Amino acid sequence: MKKLMNVIIALALLISSVGCKDKKNGMEPEAPVIDITASGFTFANDAVHLSVLADSTLVFDYAITAKAKIQQLTQVIDSHETTLVEGKGLDKYQGQLKVDIPAEDNTISVKLEVMDAGNRVETKSFSIVVKKRTIVVEETSVSGGTAELSWNAPAGLGDQKLIVLTSNTHTLTPPDKSIWLGFGEGWLYEESEGTAFPTTIVSGSEQWVIEGNNLRFVHIDEQGYRWARSVLKPGGAANPSGAGSINWDTGSIIGPGESTFMYSVSRCLAGINPGATYQWKQDRIRAASNLNGSSSNSAYITETTTGGTGPRMQSYRGDGAKSTSTPTPRHQGLVHRFGWLWKQNTPDLEDGLAKTFLLDDDRPSMVIHIPKNSSNQVQNDVVKSAFPERSRWVLWQDYIGNNDDASKAADIEILRTDMYVQRGGVLLFLADGTTPETTSIAVPLRYVSSDDVTNTITLKMWSQGEISFEASSILLFDADLNFLKGVSLNP
Repeated sequence: MKKLMNVIIALALLISSVGCKDKKNGMEPEAPVIDITASGFTFANDAVHLSVLADSTLVFDYAITAKAKIQQLTQVIDSHETTLVEGKGLDKYQGQLKVDIPAEDNTISVKLEVMDAGNRVETKSFSIVVKKRTIVVEETSVSGGTAELSWNAPAGLGDQKLIVLTSNTHTLTPPDKSIWLGFGEGWLYEESEGTAFPTTIVSGSEQWVIEGNNLRFVHIDEQGYRWARSVLKPGGAANPSGAGSINWDTGSIIGPGESTFMYSVSRCLAGINPGATYQWKQDRIRAASNLNGSSSNSAYITETTTGGTGPRMQSYRGDGAKSTSTPTPRHQGLVHRFGWLWKQNTPDLEDGLAKTFLLDDDRPSMVIHIPKNSSNQVQNDVVKSAFPERSRWVLWQDYIGNNDDASKAADIEILRTDMYVQRGGVLLFLADGTTPETTSIAVPLRYVSSDDVTNTITLKMWSQGEISFEASSILLFDADLNFLKGVSLNP
């Protein structure tokens, strides 16, 4: 922003006192005379020194006396030369020389030259030396906790700030890899309302792969929170409708005993009547992206119902379906925070693991669920050796299917944000409670770095605009989503 002023530069200027030298071109007694000043400033060694906080405009006042009348008046700012018609034919003239000052380190050369009718020339040349001024905000490191789980926030507590954890009891194993989208920064927060998702989005050293064109768009709500928005079955389309999968290649096959953890925030708004038959397919883990190839030895999260109930985890056990019940996001319009841990079993053995949690207005406590069917069976034997598929990709599908009645399902708006995935490692959350039972909002702390020697892990914070840092906590879970320790961030 530029602000014109005659006395000071906008926001801040630091000036060194100086004087300005005349450059004479064979001056004779009757040669023109130039006097130039900037109120509040002086010249030294043909220069004005100043520092600025923002783009500004510096104004110099000048007075010209030419007894033989002014024939030509020229100003040069850096390489930009301008001939001024004002003052021509006068023996006295007063004017202003305006110089735009960018808020960056720079040296600007300035010259004002007058020639009279006798071709006598007088020149004033000087430089403006600009330094960008930075406001340094003092940030106070805060720390707390106990030896079992201690923390330090070098720049204080706040969104996008780092927090360093250490423990003399629990091994803070970092994830093998992780990726995120949302969390108050990055691509989703750099684009404008209505921007279509591209085919790839970079996140650190990883990237998301987006299926389909013009199926997901950036949406900014009234709080400034950013979402991936899709409208499924527009106008009551009879065919199944998908939002375009958001896929991540974890880099290699997820082997026996290895796990992935997925988290996101979602809403499903309107469009589905209570009697509708449909599936809202959500989180998935499988051998290939989207629905490419066979779905054998894979699993996904879905809300499937004829009467508004029936959230579950569905798997292809080998190539046979197996269903278990667990709370999942539903088409109620609520804001859902959903986490899903999936550990691969050794082929044909029952040593796999699945756990979930769901936080919303109907479930204000972070209860960890193990999906089970009506016979109390769990999904711990999904991978079968008779089938070659092995999971490698994770994705959010957001697909409405198994519904051909346009009158019962139309214009279904799905919003999804703060997507986070990690392979292996302990799980850490910023929360509004010190235990899962007292937690109604939990947000993953994103992995930044770790040190095995000191057993420290550095993470980045994001409150979703819902958690007060002064009343927040850190929740530590092991790689199997077993709660280990909670610690308050009120130092």
